[in-house]
Formats: sequence, structure tokens, C-alpha cells
Amino acid sequence: YLDDANQVVHRVGFDGQVTDLPAVNSGGPTFEGAFLPSSDGARMAWGTSVFAPGNAAGDTHIQVKVANVDGSGEQTVLDEWVKDESILPTPMAWSPDGQSLYFSRVPYGIGGYILFWGGPNLYRADLTTGLIAEVLPDQGCLCAMAISPDGSTLAYLPGYDPIKLVLRDLSTGVERATDVDA
Repeated sequence: YLDDANQVVHRVGFDGQVTDLPAVNSGGPTFEGAFLPSSDGARMAWGTSVFAPGNAAGDTHIQVKVANVDGSGEQTVLDEWVKDESILPTPMAWSPDGQSLYFSRVPYGIGGYILFWGGPNLYRADLTTGLIAEVLPDQGCLCAMAISPDGSTLAYLPGYDPIKLVLRDLSTGVERATDVDA
């Protein structure tokens, strides 16, 4: 969780012990981003977005990083400047083996209110090779999404009229959709 000043990310263990995670916000006075612990609690992934108007490379600097909770082993997964967009790269899930991280490029700021856990697209970053692959192309809306605990299936809602649940096999890319009664 973030402290009241949005500066320090804290981790609370099941034993109730609170640990500061200064590596997550090593670059600024306030944390503008999203973070996700690994399922074993040993690592943290976070995405940040810093608006810098007039920068020749682009207006918004986006990054996704991972590190051990003690700050060691920090790895930059994504480091880009985007023009004319306010994007917050949001970690969505870790693979069961911890070797991959799934993230979305979520619209951010005014007009980018996030009402549920999801984004318009999904990427998978291989933390060993550094390669990033698109898993789900931009759906043109904010899609509620989740990855199954075994890492085999992506479930997402690609819109609301009609409401459909889509299941995508992550190894084959094959999808099946089901209409959902409202």
C-alpha cells in the first residue's frame, strides 16, 4: 500500500510486519504508478508514468520494472517515451514460475478513470530474455481481465454491449466467447 503522502510503498506480510519498499519509488517525491507483488511475496513489479511536456522524445515517460522486495536485482522491463498519450503501464499478473510478467498500457489521467482491474491490451514480458510480446491487441475499451492461477488462460470482457466473457488459451491464442446475461 502507499502511505498518506503517496511517496513510500509498503508491504505487509501475513505476520503483520510492515516493510518499506523504497526501490519502487526511487525517482521522485510522489509515486505515480501501479504495483503488483509476486505470488510468493519475494518480488515486486511496478509501472510508472511521468508527464514531461515538450520533451523531444515524447510527452510521457513510461516504465515497468521488477525487483526483489529488498530492492536488489532491479530490472527495467519497459522504458519508453510516448507522444500525445497519457499511459500508465499496469502490472496485471505474474506467471506461475515468476519468469514472466503481464502488463497493460492503461489510459491515465483525466478521461482515464479506471473502474475495474483491466486495460485495453495485454503484453507478456519474459524476464529472462527481456522480450515483450503482445498477448491481447488493443480492444478499444477498458477490459476487465484476469489470468488463471495456472497461467494457461486469459479471461476478459471486451465491452459491454453485449457483455461477453472471452477465454483465450495463452499457449495457442485460441479464444472462445460466451454471452453473459446482464
